[in-house]
Amino acid sequence: MATRGETTAIRILRQWGTIIVLVLAAAGFAVASPYFATVSNLNNILFSMIVSALVSLGLTWVVIAGSFDLSIGLTVTTTSILVAFLIPVVGPWAAIILALAAACLIGLVNGVLVTYGRLSGIVVTLGVCSFSTGSTFS
Repeated sequence: MATRGETTAIRILRQWGTIIVLVLAAAGFAVASPYFATVSNLNNILFSMIVSALVSLGLTWVVIAGSFDLSIGLTVTTTSILVAFLIPVVGPWAAIILALAAACLIGLVNGVLVTYGRLSGIVVTLGVCSFSTGSTFS
C-alpha cells in the first residue's frame, strides 16, 4: 500500500525491515563468535524459544479478537511452579494435567469476566495477574 511520496526503499523496509535486521544481527553474531553459527547453539536457541513461541501462538487469537491478556506471563509462571510443587506429590503426569487445568481455569475466569461481565480486558487480566502473583508467592 504505497502512499504518495513514499520511496521504494521505504516500502522495502516496511515490508522486510524486521527480517533484514534479524539476518544482519545473526551475521554480526556469527562473525563476532565462532560458537554462534554452530548446530549445537542453534539447537539451544530453538529449545529456549519454544515456550515463548507456544505462548505467543495462543495469545495471537486473543489479539485477533480485539483484546489483550496481561496475565499470560504469570499464568505460565504459576503453571510451572504448580508442576514443580505437585510432581513429588502426585507424579509428573498428574502434575502436568492439574497445572494445565489450573491454567485453563485462569483463562476461563479472564474470558468470563471480559465476555459476560463486559469488563475491560486489560483491567481484568491485570487483576488476575495480581491475584496469580499473590497466590504463587504465598
